[in-house]
Amino acid sequence: MKKIVIPKAGGYEQLKIETTVAGPLPSGEVSVRVRAIGVNYADCSVRMGLYQSAKEKVGWPITPGFEFAGEIEALGEGVEGLHVGQPVLGVRFFGAYATQIHVPAYQVFPIPKGWTMGEAAGFPAVHLTADYALHELCRVRPKMKVLIHSAAGGVGTALVRLALLDGLDVVGVVGRPNKVEYVKSLGVEQVL
Repeated sequence: MKKIVIPKAGGYEQLKIETTVAGPLPSGEVSVRVRAIGVNYADCSVRMGLYQSAKEKVGWPITPGFEFAGEIEALGEGVEGLHVGQPVLGVRFFGAYATQIHVPAYQVFPIPKGWTMGEAAGFPAVHLTADYALHELCRVRPKMKVLIHSAAGGVGTALVRLALLDGLDVVGVVGRPNKVEYVKSLGVEQVL
């Protein structure tokens, strides 16, 4: 398998491709042939050496990547409800920038019909962040008014969509006038 490794903090020139062996598949995990990865701000922060958990818990060299999509290649002992060949999207704590990964089975989910691998790989980080912010950190109530900063960004767009699904009164904030129409196209009437 191949993976991207960052030997030390720095610019894009720090991204190196290495060939390695995936190793044995642990019990409760699945092996996924990765077809697409999400590249998000956290991944860039890892590369620049700004992500504290990367420095403290993993260290250098590091393979970045929090989200991926692909097909299950093998099931570890005890894995049920999934099958070889199944298209899945998933999350992990680093390591998704690889052609094959092992990940706990509870961290992968079937890809909805009609989604591309790229769409599936780009879904988890922003949408799980938005869902956690809206439904865990904020105690939403029907018709509640919410102000969403960076409403045209990845997490902002996900927050807008979730808030509208919840029937909330959304006010969006954008950093540039050319983003106003995009946020209005999501169904937000008030955009600052």
